[in-house]
Amino acid sequence: MILPLIVLVYKKVSSKMVYAIYGILFFVILALDFYLIVSMDIGVIPAFNEEFYAKIFMTPWFHLNEYLLGVFTCLLFIKF
Repeated sequence: MILPLIVLVYKKVSSKMVYAIYGILFFVILALDFYLIVSMDIGVIPAFNEEFYAKIFMTPWFHLNEYLLGVFTCLLFIKF
């Protein structure tokens, strides 16, 4: 559902402004991911903790950053 909005912004805004908007959006979501992990206070080693996977890793907002990074990379390859 977010992909049409990203493409609309990409087509309507100048290229330098698009990179600034997407860069800021990427780092905001990255900061939210970090806050989500720190605020849950699940444990030191999430690799061996099943609660980490249940409460954080399996949520869709945790993977939004990787999704947006893939879309932004695709738009960059289309441009060049």
